[in-house]
Amino acid sequence: MQSLWLARKIRKNTDRLAFAKAAKLIYSSPGDTGKILELFGERRDPEFTSNVLYGLQHASHTNHTEGHRPVPDVPPAVAAFLRDRFPEYLTQQGSTLVGRHDLAEWIVDAALKSTDAQARAELAALLSATDQPKLLDQLARAFSTAIHNEQGGYDSKVRLWTNREPTELTRILLANPNLPTPLTDEERATRGSYVSAANAVLAVFKGRLDRLPDFLLPQYATATVRDLLAAIDLPAPADFVERCRRVLRELPPGPAREHVVFEAIHAKPEAVAAAADARYAPENERDALVFLYITGQWDRYDEADPDGSKLIAYCAEHARPYVGTYRHQIERAAQASGRPDPCPKLPKPRPNPNPFRPYQSGGSWPTDPGGGSGGFSGGGSF
Repeated sequence: MQSLWLARKIRKNTDRLAFAKAAKLIYSSPGDTGKILELFGERRDPEFTSNVLYGLQHASHTNHTEGHRPVPDVPPAVAAFLRDRFPEYLTQQGSTLVGRHDLAEWIVDAALKSTDAQARAELAALLSATDQPKLLDQLARAFSTAIHNEQGGYDSKVRLWTNREPTELTRILLANPNLPTPLTDEERATRGSYVSAANAVLAVFKGRLDRLPDFLLPQYATATVRDLLAAIDLPAPADFVERCRRVLRELPPGPAREHVVFEAIHAKPEAVAAAADARYAPENERDALVFLYITGQWDRYDEADPDGSKLIAYCAEHARPYVGTYRHQIERAAQASGRPDPCPKLPKPRPNPNPFRPYQSGGSWPTDPGGGSGGFSGGGSF
């Protein structure tokens, strides 16, 4: 009864701490929860609702922590209240921030981590149909976090699959018709964010390949390719993995394809396979030749340089030093294939006549490294 008395008392109040105290009683007095929420629901102005939501959020974190991070746990009645009132509050307020607290993040966390299955189902129903940008943004963040966790991250409750079966988060993501969100004009014109880049993998995850062109823009291309390559290694269903592989093999000319070439030159197996299958290579013939050699595409390399003279000439000019060139990769490819090393032998360093004074050679690296660049340019097919 104390909780009911307090709820009636603060119904005309706007003191946020009083709401937090009342909400704490909601969690500790389950029998009064419905009546308290009914009293709170009688007022629908944004400031009052903001205080109610703050109190519910604050109280849900009181006794649950995961490391140093509070973990929300809400009962079914509170989850039902949030499902009914939160969209209206967003429409009125246009923001999910209450003080330093983000209510959208809290609701997504509660949907995934509350101990009561009915509470999770109530919030999942809200998230599966929402078109509110703040909630959609938090779902994209949760997806990005889950990708990280599948690779060995810390949060065991934010996963996409358990024993290759979809989790609650996966079911929400697949059910929501508004994900992934298309890029805004502002996002197209700016550097973007990791959440926007994660939406590229989310588009593949949901089979929405029509949304992919957004994420092949220069500011997203590197992150998109990196995340697609990482997604292939997840303990994911085969159809999702195959979609990721197909996307990597069907990239149009541009920065995303260039990054596949870059990852292949650095020995990422899936990137090497994608580049070989799709016949990606740098546009410049000189760079294309060494790319074929390093990635072990021997049929194509032998056709382009039957006697190896072109590659020897390339190495003589562009692969003398180790710094700033691809000499390491060329030597590894030669060793792995049993082919002669096309790189010129390096001269032995002269002995330092004064061991107490560092030996200095000519040039002033990095401004004058003394060797050509082994970098690739372009991103065509060879």
